[in-house]
Amino acid sequence: MAKKTKKGQTAKQQAINKAYAKERNRVKSFVRRAEKRGYSFPESIVPSIPKRKTEASIRKLKKLTKEVLYSKAFYGGEATSGEIVSGKEGIKLERQLRAKRASETRKEKKEAEQRFWTSTDGTKTPVTDEPALAYAEAFNDLVDKLKEIISTMDVYYYTSVTGKRVRRSPNAAETANSALNEILATLDEVVADIGYGIIKTLPKELQQSFNVTEVGKNKVGQELSKQWDDIQKWLGVIHYDSDANLVWASAQHIIALLSNISSFTLSESAMRSFEDLDDMMDSGY
Repeated sequence: MAKKTKKGQTAKQQAINKAYAKERNRVKSFVRRAEKRGYSFPESIVPSIPKRKTEASIRKLKKLTKEVLYSKAFYGGEATSGEIVSGKEGIKLERQLRAKRASETRKEKKEAEQRFWTSTDGTKTPVTDEPALAYAEAFNDLVDKLKEIISTMDVYYYTSVTGKRVRRSPNAAETANSALNEILATLDEVVADIGYGIIKTLPKELQQSFNVTEVGKNKVGQELSKQWDDIQKWLGVIHYDSDANLVWASAQHIIALLSNISSFTLSESAMRSFEDLDDMMDSGY
């Protein structure tokens, strides 16, 4: 006879409930992030919770991969200036926009740097100390380096000491994936917030000469450099540790560090997502 829990559920049913919650949270998290970028989905895209979860219920959710979800969506975000296109077309246009922005940012950086350091008579005259720091390459590159490390991190597998590729526990992997997304989102917000604050200190006629993101990168990069050893340690835990609680705690350390730069407050989206992680930990997800 199957062993019953205090709530009258068998161990098998408990395992099914946990697996179902994990898959449903995955779909909800994906939809929420995509909607912020301008995607819209049918109201029924996330199936309603059945009275009794079964393995078939889980399989139904697993079929909702990101490719399937995008195929059911429409896009009307920044890449199309509000024009509605299919979800798949939206992905393509977003990639093109990112590539264009990267190219423009590199060009603007060089031009702004030149304008900043050289006056009309050819002499070099920094406007203020803080904006001058905005183009110190070492600090700017540190922000990009952190983004690259996070964006290329495979949290679902790791390489053992023997060189074997090993699959990580789903609990820790999903927690790490969600946490990394929020670190990236918070990093972008901090950079923009700091950059805007610095540029506001300049004379109005000079403010348009500088890129908010590039200026913000320097100040954030300075702070990251002071804690870089700790950041690498926390990223190592997020990347490899099998304990989801430690993964979550390490992500919180990085988020808190970013949040403390110029007394930046966590965004509502980041707070909401970390509340989701709390729920995941409580439910054993």
